[in-house]
Amino acid sequence: MNKKSMTKGFSRTIALLLVAVLIASMAGCGKESGNKVGVGFVITEDDCIYYSNESDNGHIYRVLTDGTSRKKINDDNSSEIKIEGEWLYYVNVDDGYTIYKIGTDGEGRSKLNDDYSSEICVEGEWVFYVSNNDGQSIYKIRIDGGERTKFNDENSRKINVVDGWVYYTNVNDGDYI
Repeated sequence: MNKKSMTKGFSRTIALLLVAVLIASMAGCGKESGNKVGVGFVITEDDCIYYSNESDNGHIYRVLTDGTSRKKINDDNSSEIKIEGEWLYYVNVDDGYTIYKIGTDGEGRSKLNDDYSSEICVEGEWVFYVSNNDGQSIYKIRIDGGERTKFNDENSRKINVVDGWVYYTNVNDGDYI
């Protein structure tokens, strides 16, 4: 592959990422709400875009919004990327859908739990998630992986935490909030 076709392919990737960010923000999934809910394959923070690169086994990459300074952040098949401060939180598909965190610079990677996790939401010092090991009940753990606490006994999904209130849909109750 020559340099011109590589540049064209990279430019197309950046354009697609920017379109995804625009669509997400129009759907209420920008940094403020997108960090809290949603699948989280693309997230923005300041002038950076973090994304799960499906062309590279779902590894997280960071690129500036102008398309420069592309950097690989991890080697995990990652989904549900969230950002809080200088940390990215994500579900590591390669490790049984467990939750990990890593610095936005790619340093300090650590595993936070052992549950088959989905629907993660980061709020302050806590990570909320659905445990698929326990009937899809909601759990919370500290951002350092400590104090794992069961939050409910309901088949839950679509978690969002706003001003200390935890919102979710109850599958057994017709997906009502």
